[in-house]
Amino acid sequence: TVNRILELEDENPIGPEGDERFVPANWIPLKRALQDPPEPTPAPQLTPPATDEDGTDKGLSLSTLAVRKASRELHIKEGKAAIRQANKGGNFVEWLDTFLDDAHLTLCAEKFELVAQMVNIPASVFAVAHIHESKQALLAAAECQPDELPNRVAQCVAQWAETRTIDTQTPKENHNG
Repeated sequence: TVNRILELEDENPIGPEGDERFVPANWIPLKRALQDPPEPTPAPQLTPPATDEDGTDKGLSLSTLAVRKASRELHIKEGKAAIRQANKGGNFVEWLDTFLDDAHLTLCAEKFELVAQMVNIPASVFAVAHIHESKQALLAAAECQPDELPNRVAQCVAQWAETRTIDTQTPKENHNG
């Protein structure tokens, strides 16, 4: 514990909170690690964007526009990285797991923070949905021969702007608060 380390260093303890034990799962208190995990929040659904015949957005809310902006920025980052890795070779699926890790989840949550505030849903709900969709699409593209991978990933990424937009209404219905 913190107090035990302070004692060994001939320092004063910090009080009862210094006796709390931690486990290395992001260094959370042991009491919390032993609790039942909270119920997962359902991920928002991803739907194609609503547009007029000429391709312009039709009557979209500010929150939907904010989601689209965040999604586009993330698509660009993810797409460039995926194409670069596919061209480099190596184990694409292993790279994908590493790339879409906690750091990327944090980045996604930051990008979705504005819309999360607008619809009163945690940004992590949008981030998890976005990452799940990215991963599923790239895993499907990776089901090919190694020499086909760069083209398959490039085709997958090229379709993202047309086919992936988070629906801000569905999380309102599914989110438990």
